[in-house]
Amino acid sequence: MELTIIKLNKLMAKEVSSLVKETFDNYVAKDYTKEGVKTYHNYISPEAMLERSNNGALILVAIYNDSIAGMIEIINNNEISLFYVDSKWQKLGIGKELFIEAIRRVKNNHLDSLTVKASVFAEKVYSNLGFARTGEETVDNGMTVIPMIYRIGE
Repeated sequence: MELTIIKLNKLMAKEVSSLVKETFDNYVAKDYTKEGVKTYHNYISPEAMLERSNNGALILVAIYNDSIAGMIEIINNNEISLFYVDSKWQKLGIGKELFIEAIRRVKNNHLDSLTVKASVFAEKVYSNLGFARTGEETVDNGMTVIPMIYRIGE
């Protein structure tokens, strides 16, 4: 597999944002209210991503066969806020490689866990990566989420 994982840069922000929006709209948006979808779309704009990246968020992008295939964002050094793989590249291990690289980078900060507010659609993906539920499904600003945790080193 010809896969490269790099940090987000200005030149790719628009394309990464488009990948996230398209994947979100296809798989996740149905579980959100209109308000939640609007809030999420604002959060995933190229400008918002670059601003978070410049302010300490770790945003990694997977390049596969010269295409942007996926991305992961970690905020507050311990929470996954975005994690997407383009539908045409799913089930090839790209998400797992992104996750492993993100863990490698945050482990340098001596973290023992990562959390996520998973969408209903993504709960199975996170479970397959080793995450466990820490609470019940809730609606937060119109977004249906499931709190989960991954214990690093277990």
